[in-house]
Amino acid sequence: SVNPNNPNNVPGQLTCNAANDCCLCQSIHCGDSGSSCTSLTLSGEKSAFGVQDINVVVDPASGTPAAITCSGLESCRLASIRGNYISSLSCIGRFGCAQSEIVINNPAPGFALECGVTAACEDSRITLNFLPPAGGCDRTQQAGD
Repeated sequence: SVNPNNPNNVPGQLTCNAANDCCLCQSIHCGDSGSSCTSLTLSGEKSAFGVQDINVVVDPASGTPAAITCSGLESCRLASIRGNYISSLSCIGRFGCAQSEIVINNPAPGFALECGVTAACEDSRITLNFLPPAGGCDRTQQAGD
């Protein structure tokens, strides 16, 4: 996706930095089948407020997971965000991810979730879906082995 606020149009990076920058968008898509997303940054006040179709698409074969950052005041409030192979979800703006629904499929190893300030994740629903390892689970091992 190309964003006018990303003057260098860096592939894989999508930013909404100004107040209300992307809040009237019907959808926000970072990455697609031909180009992985590496960074979705929503730092403007209410930059993606209420957007119900935010998708972060990463090709795990690329080896580079994406980071999602909601750092503006209410930047992702009431939003619906879906992503795969995400390294971090940072809700670091006041009410940044409040009342949002966020689903991360197959988070990257070392995934980090930060709800860092006043009510950043208040009343939000954050779901992490882990895929089973290739070949399934070995049920012969006991916990602690």
